[in-house]
Amino acid sequence: MKAVLEYGRPLVHDPHRVDGVQRVSVDETAFLAASAYHSTSFVTGVVDLTGRVARLLDVVDGRSGKALCEWVSARNVGSANGHPVAL
Repeated sequence: MKAVLEYGRPLVHDPHRVDGVQRVSVDETAFLAASAYHSTSFVTGVVDLTGRVARLLDVVDGRSGKALCEWVSARNVGSANGHPVAL
């Protein structure tokens, strides 16, 4: 796990990884099933559909529109770089 964190953290924190993104798709997924101790946890995957091959940009905790809006507004995606955003 340490190697995954050491390799992945710089990629995730790179502000330029969303450069050129024009189209994104999102999909909510049950990440952790409910049990007697906790409710079902959901995440939202954000995928770049700009090129011929889709690429995962991020996984956002939760499945609310608010979580997605916060993700978009915190990055240079959509209207910030001249492309419309529809959420």
